[in-house]
Amino acid sequence: MTKTNWQKCPYRKVLKGDAHCAIAIKDGSSENATDIVEVETCTECNIPDVLESHHCENLSFGKFLYMTKYSGGMRDIRVGGEPSDCRANVPDFKTDFTFCTKGCPMYSPIRPDDLMLDVTRLFDPLRLKTDSDIRQAILATLYRYHSLNPKRFGKFDVTAEYLIASIGISEQTLARVILPMEDNDEIRLSRLEGDSFFCGATITAKGIERIDSNPLFKSLTTEAIRSEANYTIHLEGSGNVVAVGPNATATNQTTIELDQLKAVIGALMTAIDELPDDIHKREAKKYVEIAEIETQKPSPSHHVIKAHLIKIKDEILPTMANIAQIIQSIVPFLQ
Repeated sequence: MTKTNWQKCPYRKVLKGDAHCAIAIKDGSSENATDIVEVETCTECNIPDVLESHHCENLSFGKFLYMTKYSGGMRDIRVGGEPSDCRANVPDFKTDFTFCTKGCPMYSPIRPDDLMLDVTRLFDPLRLKTDSDIRQAILATLYRYHSLNPKRFGKFDVTAEYLIASIGISEQTLARVILPMEDNDEIRLSRLEGDSFFCGATITAKGIERIDSNPLFKSLTTEAIRSEANYTIHLEGSGNVVAVGPNATATNQTTIELDQLKAVIGALMTAIDELPDDIHKREAKKYVEIAEIETQKPSPSHHVIKAHLIKIKDEILPTMANIAQIIQSIVPFLQ
C-alpha cells in the first residue's frame, strides 16, 4: 500500500495524541480488542485501496484490531481481519468487490467520477471585486450544483478544484474566503487525514438563506439559479457575453471587443500573479505581457494573442484549471 492511501483513509481519526479506527470492531469477544491504530496497523490494511478502486458509498467495512502489551508498557496492535458487506444488500455482492462497479444497479459513488468533466466557469473574476462577492459566488456555485443533482444534496461532491475552475479564482483566494464560511455554518467541508485543505464541500440551510438575503450582483437569488442553470457571464461594464453556462448556446457572440479582450488578459495576469513564484509563473507572465502589448497596437493580431494564450494553457501551466478557464473563455472569439 502506498503511504498516500493510508494517510487519506476516511476512517482514520486522531484524538488526544492517539489515532483511532472508526470501523474497528469492539464486540467484547476479546478483552484486547481496541480501536487504536499505529502507522504499521494502517499500512497492513487494504481498505483505502479498496475505496480508491471501488468508491461506492454502500460498501460497509469492519476491522478486527487486537492490542498486545510487552513489559515496559509497549503496545503492539494487530489486524485480525477485515470483513465487508453491502448496505444495499445486493444479492451478487462478493467480498473481493468484483461486482462493485457501475454495472451494479445499486452502485452509488462517494463522489461522481466525471465531476471535473462537466465543470464550466460560471463567473468573470473581474466582477468579483470583494471577498463578499467571492463568498456569494461560492454559495451560488454549491447551490447550483446541488439543485442540478438534488438526490446528492448534502454530499461532499464539490471539490476545491471544481470551485476554482467554476469561479475563476486561485487556491489561495478560495482558502481565504471559504474557511471562515465554514466557521459561520454556511457550508460544511469534508477533510481526510493528512489533508491540509479540504476534499469536498456542501452548502447548508444557512448558506442557502444567505444567497437570497444578499444576492450576488443584486439578482442571483436561489430562484434565478434554479431557473437559469445556463445563466450567462458578463464582463464588468459590458452587456456582451464572454462565456456561457453548459446548457447555453454559443451563438450569443461571435467576436470580442478590444475592451473585453484587455479586461480578460488583465484577469489572467492577476490570476498568474497569485501563483507561487517559480520558472513556470515567470514564463507565463512573459507570454501574457506579449499578448498585452499586442492589444496596445492600432490593429492587434488575434492570431498572435491566441497563440501565446494557448501556449500558456497547454504547455506552461497545463494543470492550472482556473488559468485554463480564463483563457478558454476568449480563445473561441479570437479569429
